[in-house]
Amino acid sequence: MLLLCYISFATLYGDDCAFDSTKVYPAADLVKCIRTLPKGENDKEINIFQEHLLNYMNQMAFKDILQNPPSPHESLKINITEEILKIKPADYDTASDYYEEFQTLIKKMKDVHTLYTPPCRKTIYFSLPYQLDAQPAKDGSDRLEIIAHAMTRKGITAHYLNEGGEDILDLEITRIALSGNVLPKESAAETIAQWADDNVPDSKDSTVNFFRAINVAFSYRQASRYAFPREAGLFVEYRKKDDTLATVTLPYYGIVTKTTKTLDDICPIYTNKTTSQQNTPKFKTTMDAVQYFAAEAEKKIVAENEEALIDPTINEADMADDDDYELVTNEQKILAYFVQSKKLAFIKFENFAPEDYGVWCEVFSKTLLTFLEKNATDLVLDVRSNGGGIVALGMLAIRVLCPNIFPQNPHADVPVTKYNHYLLDYPDGSFTKVNPKTGKEMVNMTWYDGRGEDQQYISVSGQKYTAQYVKPFEMDFSDPEAFPKATLAALNTYRRTPNSPLFERDHFYVVTDGLCGSTCGMLVKHLHEAHVARFIGVGGSPRPNSDPLFEAASFSGATVMDSEMMLQFPEFKPGVDMTKYPPPFIRESTLIRWAMHKMFAFEYDDREKRKLLEFKSCKVDRSVKYFANPSTKTVKSISELLAQVEPEMGKCVLNEVSSEREKCAKQAKIPHSVFGYACNASTGAFTTGKCVFARCEDGYYLTKGKCVSFSKGKDYKIPTIIAIVAFFAAFIIVSIIVIALGCWKTRKIADYTPIINRDILDERNPPNYGQV
Repeated sequence: MLLLCYISFATLYGDDCAFDSTKVYPAADLVKCIRTLPKGENDKEINIFQEHLLNYMNQMAFKDILQNPPSPHESLKINITEEILKIKPADYDTASDYYEEFQTLIKKMKDVHTLYTPPCRKTIYFSLPYQLDAQPAKDGSDRLEIIAHAMTRKGITAHYLNEGGEDILDLEITRIALSGNVLPKESAAETIAQWADDNVPDSKDSTVNFFRAINVAFSYRQASRYAFPREAGLFVEYRKKDDTLATVTLPYYGIVTKTTKTLDDICPIYTNKTTSQQNTPKFKTTMDAVQYFAAEAEKKIVAENEEALIDPTINEADMADDDDYELVTNEQKILAYFVQSKKLAFIKFENFAPEDYGVWCEVFSKTLLTFLEKNATDLVLDVRSNGGGIVALGMLAIRVLCPNIFPQNPHADVPVTKYNHYLLDYPDGSFTKVNPKTGKEMVNMTWYDGRGEDQQYISVSGQKYTAQYVKPFEMDFSDPEAFPKATLAALNTYRRTPNSPLFERDHFYVVTDGLCGSTCGMLVKHLHEAHVARFIGVGGSPRPNSDPLFEAASFSGATVMDSEMMLQFPEFKPGVDMTKYPPPFIRESTLIRWAMHKMFAFEYDDREKRKLLEFKSCKVDRSVKYFANPSTKTVKSISELLAQVEPEMGKCVLNEVSSEREKCAKQAKIPHSVFGYACNASTGAFTTGKCVFARCEDGYYLTKGKCVSFSKGKDYKIPTIIAIVAFFAAFIIVSIIVIALGCWKTRKIADYTPIINRDILDERNPPNYGQV
């Protein structure tokens, strides 16, 4: 009945699709408009859509492995091709519902790099009248309370109260009915967690998706990511100030970011016109264009992420220095404070999509130098809800912070498909990218080396089949000119050795909500694999007696491409035969993006047994139940964050070993190794009396039980020997050949060997800390 009232009320606004971006509407008004999309058995728009979607999804890098995903992600098993073909237009009342079913299906893969936006939804948001936030229970129990706070966007709370809505500001929501008006037995927090499991695609981890739901997705939804509300409102139970319980239906509102008059204003029919971009570089090869457009697609993800999170009420003036917090920088998406009383360096990476690549490198390196000049003893790296950006910047950040990590460059692979064949100029040779600051080569990737490798998979139905991939290639982001030489030289004076990190593991903390993704996810998982930092998660599960995984990073295993970027290829590479690519969708606002290159975990020594970074679980070391909006940058918000995580900072973590060189030196039987005392993760303190292997010395990595130097570029020269009898000449030549082969083999192993042997140090298989 309430829904019918809203639909009737919508007619007062005139045309079904006439909306003003400055106003707030009943959600049903927008739903009614979008449901006017044409639908019929002979409708061209419906009939060709499914074929287009299949063409694009066949390029997805994880399509094969998702038929039998590795542990602990078995629940994600899906044959996406079969599932797409099951969806029939005749089974749905409207075209909007039909398209929405594909949106829901693709989200099941839990990878933000692979999403489908149905037509006509990019500019639409749905909102509750209150922001439902989570906080630890006041009674000290493990449960989470859901509190109704003001929804500041578009003044929606004020709008609701002016219409006579129930004032429940700052009151606890105890239970929620996702449909109808029958309240479940579960708490409100548990119900939101269930909604997040079904709807939030950001992570493969339930705890992380709950954090996303709390901070934005449940109360304020992007229609491009989430299904339309099925009800006119949300039926909730709340606790009044006198501690009695009452119920109310909170209506859904709709807002638009673009003023429109008709459906075609919201999602016009696609034409063959091209979108001119004045400052876009010209490309020599299609591969160059692919990389440019992949970066542009990444920026879209970052923008979507931040658009929903940013609180419009935050006053940037509140970021000024106070007596203890000194603002070091707020440029190029880097926010940094020095906390004088604690000698603590705080850096927040908002994302890795700055306005200027070269300036970012300069700001980051000089910020680190400022901290060290001020005698900072601890570094806190805040990567909460960092949506990624330029991969090179994440890898370069690692090189400055922790040059002792090996290997430093990611490796990737691409499925061999009909469209990838044309997209990548298969089998083209290499791709280079120039540092805009120096004009010198920044990235050098060898894409193909002969025929691709065949990989065996088992389908959802249990059938074995073969898929072809290109041989793994290295993405080399070495860029010695990226950072100012004088700054790097000054930073090196603070290292113990040339390969030492700027901050040791027990003084380097990464704070994450698990929504650190893409480039950020690669950075965090690399640091995690190398055991060079302590990881503190902020968030938590609302489910009682649960032991969630709490991933440190999400959607970290691929580069990305989308259908809109593909349509711009002819403009930047004349002569491209677009008949070899999937054609455009009928509506311009329709978008499919997919994971294109799959990345491998850094810690492998056998290319045939490599692990995919996307499915590599990296659990935080410790966690605190704290759910503040990660986009806030004020001194107050950062001070609150540090107050939450500081009690965990002084505790050692699993697989960490204290460096007791003098006490354990006699038992360090492996050359170039460091032995120390093991950590008791439950108490957060190091044990005494047992010396165990900690790591290799800086500049060395562990392989086959030995610490081997990972320095490269040695020049092995054959000496010229004159006036030696033939016998000795032959002997020396043979010896040199044998030595050279040995060096080559060693260097080949070094290319694919981790700094830490996971058989010795593994989160899920703790080492046996016996006497060494």
